[in-house]
Amino acid sequence: MNKFELFCMTFLAIDSVWQETHDETLGIFLSGMSPYTFADVGSADPAEYTEFCQFINEPITEENSYDLACQYVKWRNDEAASKAFATIPREEWEDNLETYLSEEHKGSDAYMERARQAAEDAKRRSATGRLEHEWRGTDSQGAVWHGYTAKDGTICGFYIEKGKQ
Repeated sequence: MNKFELFCMTFLAIDSVWQETHDETLGIFLSGMSPYTFADVGSADPAEYTEFCQFINEPITEENSYDLACQYVKWRNDEAASKAFATIPREEWEDNLETYLSEEHKGSDAYMERARQAAEDAKRRSATGRLEHEWRGTDSQGAVWHGYTAKDGTICGFYIEKGKQ
């Protein structure tokens, strides 16, 4: 399980509570966190996913995912989100996690591998041998990916621009 999958599961768990309550404060929390607003791997407010990645600094497994998500939500110090997450039983999380991971989804290991291939392709084709701030590369399935690199060289966003999802 990777960070983006844990981020999505955390969002989906809290969103399931919002679907029942339509709590306005919870909706505001979720609007910045949404991993589905844009095609790339990230959140509607890029700072949300960046902070999540900085907070989660240990290996993620299916077994510890619930606890890590709970710690993250508490760390965010948002009363509505904390209350919402507290209503999600571990068993429900585990059932939903099994379903989520068994289906094709944005951020899966296969998806991330294809993004890595495209980044490597873009790097090979670059005149500098490095990824430019904005880059395009092709994966092993022929899909063209559009990506962005931060000043420190880390990839901060990418999506399939053209080709097989």
